[in-house]
Amino acid sequence: MQLGAARIALAIMWVVIAFGIYYREWLAPAEWGDSKNLDLAAVMALAFAVWNIVRFFALRQRQLPQEPPIPIHPGERKDEYLPEFDFTRANSPEASTSSLSPTSSEDKSDGRG
Repeated sequence: MQLGAARIALAIMWVVIAFGIYYREWLAPAEWGDSKNLDLAAVMALAFAVWNIVRFFALRQRQLPQEPPIPIHPGERKDEYLPEFDFTRANSPEASTSSLSPTSSEDKSDGRG
């Protein structure tokens, strides 16, 4: 039995129990007597039923099917050359100029005069 079906079955069971306890005077008037504790038990049974229904819908929310990602087929991919991301060439224009070296004479001084 799946977990969702079990939770719905438990919720139905708790509703039937709550109905039986709450309407006990109508079902068996002399046997159970008049007790307010049994009314509290009926409320607790309804709370268990609501709890199982909430858990059922929370489980359903997590298990909603998601759209599968679009598959990428190797034949459909277009290779393009981007020279700014080619790090295998040693004589590329970006490799000959260093961005860390100062370019002006003002940058070469340390500012102490």
